[in-house]
Amino acid sequence: MSKVLNLWPYPIKEMLFLVVILSSVGCERGHEVIQPAQVPNRLVVQPSEEDRSEPEAAEPQVARERVLDLQVVPEAEIGSGAATDRALPLEVTSSEAEIQIHTKLHLRDPLSTDLHLGRNLFFTWPDQFHGKKILSARYTHRVRGALRGTLVGGNTLNVRPDRGAHRMLLPVSEVFENLPNYPESSANGEHDHLLELELTLQGGELAQVTIQFQAIGPLPHPAVSPLPLPELGARAKAVEAAGGGLALTRESVENPIDRPVRVWLKASVTTLSLWQIVREPVYQLVPEQGPERVRNIPRGSLGLMQVKVVEVRRASGNLESVHLDALGFGWVDLGPRERIELTWMARRVLDSDSCFIPERTRQSFDWIAEDQNPVIVTLYSAFRNPIPRIPYHREIEIEWTLEAAELEGKWYREIRLSHPFVLREQAMGDAVLDSILPMNSFQNHRVVHSEEQSYTLSSSFESDGRRPENLFNCQGFFP
Repeated sequence: MSKVLNLWPYPIKEMLFLVVILSSVGCERGHEVIQPAQVPNRLVVQPSEEDRSEPEAAEPQVARERVLDLQVVPEAEIGSGAATDRALPLEVTSSEAEIQIHTKLHLRDPLSTDLHLGRNLFFTWPDQFHGKKILSARYTHRVRGALRGTLVGGNTLNVRPDRGAHRMLLPVSEVFENLPNYPESSANGEHDHLLELELTLQGGELAQVTIQFQAIGPLPHPAVSPLPLPELGARAKAVEAAGGGLALTRESVENPIDRPVRVWLKASVTTLSLWQIVREPVYQLVPEQGPERVRNIPRGSLGLMQVKVVEVRRASGNLESVHLDALGFGWVDLGPRERIELTWMARRVLDSDSCFIPERTRQSFDWIAEDQNPVIVTLYSAFRNPIPRIPYHREIEIEWTLEAAELEGKWYREIRLSHPFVLREQAMGDAVLDSILPMNSFQNHRVVHSEEQSYTLSSSFESDGRRPENLFNCQGFFP
């Protein structure tokens, strides 16, 4: 593997492992033989006497002495011609009949607002080969390693000559347009692409060159769609917050391309307040009437929460949990054309107390008042006599209730995409990918969604519950 490259200012991304192999067509009987002086370290077989005695019609000789001087160049501007004077500084090693370019190419992104990332690439080489002018060139394209087996381009196409610059040009986009159901966006870095060139040289010679490369398409622009959350009452909300976690938001992410991507999840590490109100009923004895409820005291309890987990539901129904690290990062791999549902969960912070609503109690009340029996009251009133006074006794069941549970505060979340081989430091912008892997791009990730959510207590949520004198004797969560 080559040393690391930093190819700024040509940010045209990802993987190309380019091997150029000059293959020869064997000399038939009666053909001219290339002498050892012309091709060093090659074994040359002379025609036999039998071959000399039976000459055949001459066929074009295949040139094999020199490797193709291949370069990769970007467009000068989007939609314009190739900038042949701005070849990417690819690291190249060569042997007798082979060139290896140890750079991984990232293909253009037509949807990007970054003009650099939208530029097409060109394979280019001089219109001279083995000291002779290239009259024409054709190519075929094959892809190995695809899930559907080897893909073959639909046609054998001509390479475009640029006579003014004395070069041959082959747009990378054209190479992919000739493949059935395999656009640039689906280019998988694990697949091998083979361009089989046939060069027709002046004088009738043919040269055959195979360009093998690996390329990866641009990061996609997936749709992130919100999903509804179930409505929870105060008791259910408190129980979920104390247990597995409280769902804050749900959304779906769909990979629109035929290759895997990595989805990076980031949540702020700030805490959210879950205020819970427990109502304490207060009864008081009213003279001559008995006990009655005079008020409900709101007892407030505060629980602190943090977004720590993102639940991932696959299309298959499988449920996974992505635990965010101390900095709020996590990731999940998304397969080709796969759709997942994300549920961001807030969980209680460590060492939070578990609180319990007081059990029901009974309170006794005794008082003396006039007899309430209507017959007695009527009879004594008719004779204008005082109504008898009798003792009364009543027991009241005191029941505390959890009547409110609401969040207060704000948090931030972000969804990013990267290629599966990108590490967290690169995906989060802490490290430049060029400094770690040989790429022709400096873009490590793409932010596809970001949002800040804020929570305020409703007007019906009594602030009295947060007063120091009204705080519940336990601050925490109610399982």
